[in-house]
Parts: sequence; C-alpha cells; structure tokens
Amino acid sequence: MLKKVLIAGTLAGGLLFALLLILLLTNFDSPRLGKAALDRASSATGVQLHAKAFRLNLLRGLVLEGVEAAATAPVHAEVHLDRLVFQHRWLPLLTGRVAVDRVLVDGLRLKVSLPSAARGASAAPARARPTPAQGAAALAVEVSEVALRRASMEVFTEGQKQPTATLKGLDLLLRNLDLEPGAEGVAAALSGEGNLRIEEIAFATTHVRDVQGELNLRKGHLEVRGARFTTEEGRFEAGFTAELARTPLRYTLTLKGDLDINASAGAGKGGGFGPGSLDMKGEGEGVESTGLKGTGVFKLAAGRLPATPLLAGIEKALGRTSLAGSPYKATQTTFRAENDRISFDRFPIESEKLALDCEGWSSMEGAIGMSLIVRTPRQGLRIAGVPDEVFDGLTDEKGWVAIPLKVTGTELQPRVLPDTEALMGEARKGAKKALEKKAAGRLKDLFKR
Repeated sequence: MLKKVLIAGTLAGGLLFALLLILLLTNFDSPRLGKAALDRASSATGVQLHAKAFRLNLLRGLVLEGVEAAATAPVHAEVHLDRLVFQHRWLPLLTGRVAVDRVLVDGLRLKVSLPSAARGASAAPARARPTPAQGAAALAVEVSEVALRRASMEVFTEGQKQPTATLKGLDLLLRNLDLEPGAEGVAAALSGEGNLRIEEIAFATTHVRDVQGELNLRKGHLEVRGARFTTEEGRFEAGFTAELARTPLRYTLTLKGDLDINASAGAGKGGGFGPGSLDMKGEGEGVESTGLKGTGVFKLAAGRLPATPLLAGIEKALGRTSLAGSPYKATQTTFRAENDRISFDRFPIESEKLALDCEGWSSMEGAIGMSLIVRTPRQGLRIAGVPDEVFDGLTDEKGWVAIPLKVTGTELQPRVLPDTEALMGEARKGAKKALEKKAAGRLKDLFKR
C-alpha cells in the first residue's frame, strides 16, 4: 500500500512539474493585458503606441511585438520596435497583477525629421497625454531599469532626401529610474543613470565608431562622462551635457584626443606629420554641425613635411622640388569652430628649407581658404611673371625671401597662387627701404669727406 502511495505521489509530482514547466515555457495571447501595457507606456511618453501581437510568458514577461508609433510635435518622428518586453516579478502574479520592474526595448528603429534652419523650430505647446484605458490597473508599473538593444536612428532635415546623421548599434542601460509625476513629457520627467555603447554614428563627412560612456539623467538634464570613441583621425574622449526637453536640443561639449592629420591632409595614414593633440570646448544647438560653436588648441609634434597636395602646390608656385621630407619643429595653433568651419589664426611651421605662417579656415566638407607667408631661400626661387628684381627687394639679411600665397579649393585639391597684390606691395616697401638705405650710405660718404 505504501509503495502504491509513493508511486502515485511521484507520478502526481512529476505531472505537476510537467504542467508547471509547460506553463513557464508557453506563450499566452494577452490582448487585454498588452493593451493595458501600451496605454501605460503611451501615458508615460505622450505618444500613442500600437502593437501587432501580445504574448505573456511567465518566465520572460509580457512581450509586445511589432510596436509602432508616430509623433508630430515638437518634431516629426516615426518609431518601430521589434519587441517591447515588460519583465515582471513573480509574487504579484498570484493576485492577478503584473508588476513590471524592468523594460526591454529590442530592435528600436527611429526616424526623425527636423525643420529646416530657415523655418526654425520652437517648443510645441503641451499636449494632453493619452490616459490608460479601463483594465489598465492589472499592470502595476514600478520600473527600476530600462534596456535598449540594437537601436538605430536616422535624422533628416526638412527637404533633404539623405539623412543628416545616422546611428547604428545602440545598447543602453538605465538604472535607478524615477519618473516625476506631472512633468510635461518623459524627457523632462525621467531620472536615472547607466551606460551606453554605440557601434557607429555617421555624419556627412565624419564617422564615429566604438562609442562607450557613462551617463546620468536628472529630470531632462543629460550628462555623459568619459565617453570614448574612434574616428578616421584618431581616438578621443569627450564630455557632453544636454537639455533633452528643449527644442531644438541645446548642449555643451568637451573634446580631447590624439589626432593624426596625415590622412585628412592627403599624406596617407602614417605620413610624415608627427602626432597631433586636440583640446576643445564648445556648445551648440540642434543635431547638425552648423549649430556648434567652440574654441580649442591644436598641437603638432615634430616630424617631416610629407608630400601632401598642399605642399606640392607650394613647390609648384615657388619653382621648388625638394621641400617634401624636410624636418620641421613642433608647433601649435588656436582655432575656432563656427558656421561649419574651423578657423585658425596663426599656424607656424619651421624647417630648414621652408618656414610657413598660415591662417585661414577649413570647412567640414573639405573646402579651404588660407593665406600663407612662405619664407624660403632666395637662391633658385622662380615665380612665373615675377622679375628677379622683385625678389632682390624682398631678400633679408639671411638671404631668405617672404612670398605671400593664397590657397583655395579643397584639402585634397588645393589651388595655390602667389598673392600678387601683396607681393608687389611688399616689393615696393623693399624698394623704398633699399633706396633709403642707398641714400643713407651716400650721406655717410658725404660726411666722411
């Protein structure tokens, strides 16, 4: 008898375990609960969400598939989520409630369209939030953690077909979340902390890769600390703050890093320029590079002048053929970033065969506009259309001549021409000094008599 009881008990226990395992692994259609979850999420974000399917899994939580949404203010945005998962606690399930403490956003694809700069963008008036539908009380939301996986974004400017910026491979984890009741919009209400990783951010002329950083969010104020990333020019570390609830976005930026200018100057990776370093502070508005304003210092270590298109243009303008390869001294310059341009005041480069004083600007698209004063030995100097007598008047005591040049075009295809107006002006000054010197010599001879 005891044996039969044990056998029956074992079978019952095994059956109960099998039933429990089936319950844990089975997905249940839960349209009512899914609708309640969507209503809560819509109420929190101020954007009406829709989903194609709802699944409740006792292990994984409430899963919403094919979630989509659209917003028109303050900017136009289209949202698609592969999965929105509300991960729950077990005990509340016994009372018929789903208590969510973690939200997983998987496969987010966001498309944002910004107004053009001409039309501008202003903060939109507050809109009433969607209110939870009847039955939403079955979902108790106390979210302490939000995770984004495989997120991507495209940002367009009104009237343009190609995106201004794209983002791929964003993984974000926010912990210790707090949502302030009564705040207008989730961006102004949310507080938390966490970390992020981004595979790539692409702008018109710049690709940023392998972004890692820690972030802190307090009621719409975002601070990113120690963000590290890589570009074609080198590795950098940045700090970033922004007011997410403002439209357009406003931010501050600090940037430090090592910079290899060989590739951007057309010398190829590992060319003759020594290592560079960058230290910059700035602030901006919006997501386009035109909104950035900042100042900084660029330092360039000693090296050898590489065979760049700009140096080739200088050689051609001066009738020289042996400037490339000359060693130069370490140097530095200050610069300003504004209106999609980098402007610098004085960037000196000194070598045995050449000395440059350069000032001008370079745009984000690669266009350049510079003025050069090139100092080079008088011997062998040839410039088409300029008589040797002009060089004679410009030659200093060391036998060097200062030649003003103008540079236009692009970094990879510069157009280098003598600044004839400035050149003749300097020649007239030189001739006047020569005459004055000659007259002074004659006076000395006269007094000797």
